[in-house]
Amino acid sequence: MDASANEWRLVRLIVKGVSEYQFVSSAKYSYTVLSDGLNLDCSSGRCVVDLDPGPDEWLPQNIAQGGEYSKQYLVGLYCEYDVLDGPLI
Repeated sequence: MDASANEWRLVRLIVKGVSEYQFVSSAKYSYTVLSDGLNLDCSSGRCVVDLDPGPDEWLPQNIAQGGEYSKQYLVGLYCEYDVLDGPLI
């Protein structure tokens, strides 16, 4: 794959040693659309995946603090990933 190509790829994130998580599913919070993207922080001996980071400045320490964002997240010890062949758009 050409590193300069602007193509979508399917990436599988694997978080090991999960110690905390929250996945809210309702009319207001959908788990199928990541309209704000996601934020990933793997530092300080832990891995934070925030599937609802919102448009404001993000800090991994703000997970589980309440508020409008970070309703869908998980925290673990470390993260692995695989870049898969598809889908191409």
